Formats: sequence, structure tokens, C-alpha cells
Amino acid sequence: MLIILVLILYTGLAPNSGVVGDVNAARRSALDLPSKSRGNQRDLLSSTDLAGVTFDSLDAVHTSSFATHPDLGLGHLFVPLTRSCHPDCTKRGNCNAEEGRCECPFGYTGPTCEEPLLPSCQRGPGLEPFFGVLLSRNCECLRQANRFFGCTPNNDTCTLLSMGFHHVQCYSFTGVPVSEQWSKMPSLDQAGVEYFRGMINKDVALSSVDPQDGMVGRDIWGNAFMNLPPEKCGQHECHGHGACVVKVPDTNLESLREASVSGNPFCMCFKGFKGHTCNEDMWELCPNRCRGRGQCIRGFCHCRPPYWGQDCSREHAWQLAPGASPVPNRHVLRIYVYELPTHIAFPVPLDDNVHDVNEQFYQTGNKFLELLLLDNDVRTENPLEANLFFVPTNSYSYSSNTNPPSNQIESALKFVATNYPYFNASGGADHIVFTTGDKGICFVPRRLSNVIHVTQFGLHTNLYDVNGTFLRPHPEHHPTWGCFHPKKDLVAAPWCDGMVGSKDAGQLYEKVVEVQGDAPQRDLLFFFAGTVRPNDMAYSGGARQALFTHLKELLASGANYSDILFVEGFTHNYNELYLRSRFCLAPHGSGFGVRLTLAMTHACIPVIIQDQVYQPYESDGLLPYRHFSLRLSLSDIPYIVPILRTIPMDQQKRMRLAMAKYYQAFLWDPSLGGRAYNYTIRALNSKLNGLWGHLWGTPHPNDTDDAGAAAGHHHRRQLVRVAWQA
Repeated sequence: MLIILVLILYTGLAPNSGVVGDVNAARRSALDLPSKSRGNQRDLLSSTDLAGVTFDSLDAVHTSSFATHPDLGLGHLFVPLTRSCHPDCTKRGNCNAEEGRCECPFGYTGPTCEEPLLPSCQRGPGLEPFFGVLLSRNCECLRQANRFFGCTPNNDTCTLLSMGFHHVQCYSFTGVPVSEQWSKMPSLDQAGVEYFRGMINKDVALSSVDPQDGMVGRDIWGNAFMNLPPEKCGQHECHGHGACVVKVPDTNLESLREASVSGNPFCMCFKGFKGHTCNEDMWELCPNRCRGRGQCIRGFCHCRPPYWGQDCSREHAWQLAPGASPVPNRHVLRIYVYELPTHIAFPVPLDDNVHDVNEQFYQTGNKFLELLLLDNDVRTENPLEANLFFVPTNSYSYSSNTNPPSNQIESALKFVATNYPYFNASGGADHIVFTTGDKGICFVPRRLSNVIHVTQFGLHTNLYDVNGTFLRPHPEHHPTWGCFHPKKDLVAAPWCDGMVGSKDAGQLYEKVVEVQGDAPQRDLLFFFAGTVRPNDMAYSGGARQALFTHLKELLASGANYSDILFVEGFTHNYNELYLRSRFCLAPHGSGFGVRLTLAMTHACIPVIIQDQVYQPYESDGLLPYRHFSLRLSLSDIPYIVPILRTIPMDQQKRMRLAMAKYYQAFLWDPSLGGRAYNYTIRALNSKLNGLWGHLWGTPHPNDTDDAGAAAGHHHRRQLVRVAWQA
């Protein structure tokens, strides 16, 4: 058996593409889009519907100019709404005509976006603020960030959890007022500078240190970097979008002096910028690249008037006509997307030099948002006809993959509940939140569980049984169902379109269908490669460890098992081995896993070993897993070889043909034939029908901390009407 101990991880970015809806039949015909289905259940789009749509054509694709979906017949209830902003709003921001609010780039607020929220995190007046804990900054910047991200001395309330990753270092200019304390790095021996070091995750606790300890920071991998004055990187000074740094072997003062003079300084770009001198915008942070209607500024679209919104798609707003009463939309799925201010939810960096945009599977919520914003059949600009509400919390950017996303989700939902009437009208039951970290909502508090969570980890278990879960510590917030409520929540496929095999899956399945599922070239019974962590039984629920132990004994027995390959760690020929295998093992990791997607894109029959874990779209009945996969339990592992050997070849052929029908549910990009967005929409439609029928119940007032939950759905119409007309 080949054993290599390396973590296996694939990343990548999907090609530019999108899903587009229309405003009239002519545009629909030109884009070759499907007609809207009749009835409540939205049809899944075919893989060719959007093949030719690219970002270059998005400016010509307008959002709907209608107040409601044509199938509803409610257009007479609404009239246009236009609220004005300050005349100078659009110099730096966008005028949100629905709210009369100036949408501002991160770090600024006010009617003209000229009021800085983190002034001491700026290099100078009027510039962009940048915050992280790796590089040295002005100490006043750390204090401002501590308040900005909601940290309190006695409670765990920080929304940006990376503030507690490690120690911070900072400097202060003596005799300079707070209003003039900028984060422009001084030189090593500059006079009038004091250096400090400490922690800022709850309270700001800093102690005076020598310069060498206040200028050097270490990243989460232990590498040491010294921050230099920006001019050390050249006249461009990293264009104000990055820090000038040099990597150092230690913090010895003489070593630092030598590095500052003869080292190799480079620009460490802040999130939102790239290139050797940080002069290139990171357009992938902006949904749909602002549709060609604006400039991408670190994830904020600065739109050309009259456009506004997440991707510059908004240009219309609506209100009830005089004397009209709202009629609940019970016919067509319509999702309203909140336009949250950047100081509430924004793709902030986890830390300096930690850019998370390449980790596609943690950005599934952003991919969904990007496609939803282009789907005029489902997305509505009129909240009064909406029956679901999407809250783009950007929680992964605040919490990373391993930390609970609770603080950021709670902060965003509190803003929504305070500033809009819709959340309290239903107690949040019709609001959608993506939680894409490893363990999804396992450690999200009960008070945040009333919303529809779209997660990637569907662990459903009774925690009153002490042996009911492998997770340590136990996720105690939801004792009767653990991490996932199958009637309320939704497991979506992770966005893995950049992983090996995704781009070739279409051609592969054409061949599978052509030969009717036959695969004589697959000479391996099964294959697995990945981390095992033998001393961490919480990892994969013990499945990888049990497989490793069993197969190690099996392969050492002297019998012929040449058609079995289990690799602990990384292998360079991953793609080849998947294509040679008839079955591919799909345990999860410390939370959700990606090996089911890998198996599906390689036409390798998945063997899912994930006790008590729902798979994507399984609880909604949208995918017939028994037709194209095998479910084995942890207790089946000692018998895995005879179980797989007894599956007839004819059945394997049928399973591969079934995979050809459903593999697109695990891909997101329409240019790859991806239909994960469409399956997610259909699953949300199913959840909506459940809400209308109270199939998962209206919370009892004593069962939730949400003030509006007790009102349930009975008062929604009244609350919305009163709040909107006030």
C-alpha cells in the first residue's frame, strides 16, 4: 500500500459565466432562455440555457422593470418609488433609491461617504482603511477596529474572529493627536515612535515593547515579516493598496537593520488588490463584475448612476399604490436580496495576506448570490411581492472555515430586523442565510436557528444520546437534531468547479452514455486518497481511521488485493486514479467533504460513508441517491470489499448512467453544465411550500429568543403593511 502523509486540497476559480433572466420575450429569445414554469414548482433549467452568456454582455441584460412577476397579476398594487440622496453621494457611493441611503465603500459612511469609520487604519486622510493582525499598524487603528467589529471586554461578541488568531503589534506617534494617528509605517530608528504588543480580541490590552518586537509579525503559518515604510518598495508605494514588507529569519535588532537596508522588500497586497505593486483590482470579489456598470473596489461596486446594489443591477424601487393592500404571493417563488451596508457585511480579509477567495467551496453562498442576482424569474426588486428574503452575511469572511459564524450572522440579522419590517413579520422563518464553514451551523446558537440555513454539512442526530455524534465538543444548541433540520434547512452542493475533473465531466459522461455505462478500463475496485488523522476520531466521524486500519491489515495479509488503492495523504495522479476506479470512497472530513463531488465528476460510483449526514439535496428528495451511489455505515467497513465485489456489472452500468443524469447537480457554473443553483432554487421552493403549510411548525414564544417569532406568519401581512406605509 502506498502511504504518503500530505493534506490534499484543490482550489481554483471558475470561468466567467452567469445565469440571466429577461424583461421581455425578445431578450428571452435572444438569450435562448426557458419559459417560466407554471405552478409553484420551478423547473430546473437545462445545461445549455446559458451557455453563451458572459460578463461582457451583462450591461445589456437589465433587471426587470416590472413591479411583480407577470404570472402573479399583482402589478396594479404597486407604483414606482424613488427616494433621493445627497447630490454628492455618487461621487464616492451609490444612491439607493429604495431607501434614500448612500451606499458607501467599506470604511466610510454618511450622506456623501466622507465620514471615516476606521480613520487610523488609513495611511492618510481620505484613503482606504485596511485592517489585519499580521502587520504592524497604528495602535489607534486597533482600538477603532475593536469597537467597529463589536468586541466587548466580558463577552465573545467580535464579528471578525481573526482578531483573536495571534498577538498584534502596533506603533504610536508621541505627541500626535488621535485625529492625526495614521497607519503609515515608520522606519526602524525613527524618533518619536513607541511600539506595543498584545491582544485585541475582546479588550485592547497592549504593553510597551522594543522596536524589533513592534515591527515584526508572524502569519498563521509562523513566517515572520517586518513592515517597512511604503517608499522602501519604490515610488509607487504599493499604490496604497498593500504593505511593504520583507521576510526575516528572526527578530534580532541587527538582523532587522540589515534586512531593512539590503533585504528583498515586496508588496504584500491587501484583499481586493493583486499584482507585484498591488495596482490590479480583484474583480472576482464583486458579484458579476458589477455588470460592466461600475468599478470594483475591494468587493464594493461603485456604480454609474442611476444604478446601485450588490452588482449595480438595481435601478427600480416600488411601493404600494395609494389605497392598495398587499396580497400575499402564494404562487411564484420570489426572493428579495437585502442590500446591506458594507459596515454590516462585507468580504473583509481574514487577515493580512490571507485571501480566502481561492477556496471555492467556502464561497458557495457568494456563487449562489451571483447567479440569483441574474435570475429575474426568481429574484425580485420588490420586497412586497417577495416570499423569501436572502441575507448576504458574508459570514465565512469573518469567521473562516473552523470558527462558528454566529457573531457575524447575529449582527447582520439584528440590522435587518431593526431596519426592515420583513424579518420580524415572520420571526425570520422566511429568511435565507448561507453557512459554508466546515461544520455549518453545528455551533450556531438556538436564537439564530429560526432562519433557513443553507449549509454544506447535513449532520442530523439526537444529542440526548451521548454517543449520538462524533463532534467534540457536542453542538448543544439543537439537542433534538444536531446540526441540520431536514425540513427547515437545506444542504447545497459545495462550489468545487475548479477542482480536478470538473471541466471534463461533460465529455466524460457523453462517452459513458455512448457505451451504455460500460467501463472495462476501470481496473481498480475502489480508491481513496486523503488525510486520515489517526489520533483525531472526530475527524470524518472515525470513517477514515477505520478504513485505514482495516485496509492496512487486509493488504498485509498476503492475499491479492491489487485492485484496491488507499493513499494516506496526497497523490499527484488523482485524476487518473479516479478514472481507473469503479467505486470511490466519500467520507467527510472535519465537517463537509468534497469527495462526493469528485466521484460524480469522474463517473466513479460514490461510496458514501457518512453516518447521520444528509447529502446535497437529499432531504428535499431531489436526487435519487440510491440510483447512483452506495450508502455504507461505519459498521460496514470490515465488509466493504465483499460488499463492493458482489455488485453486478449490469447494476454498475445502470448506476453510471444515472450519474450521467445527475452529476450536474454538483457543479455550479452554467458553462460546465452546472445546475447546482437550479437544484438549490427548487429546494428553497420546497421549503417555501413547507412554510406556507406550517409543515415544520410556528415556534412557540417560549422556544425562541426572537422577539418577532411569536407573531409567526399570522401577522405578517399586517406588520409589513404598517411598517411600509409608516
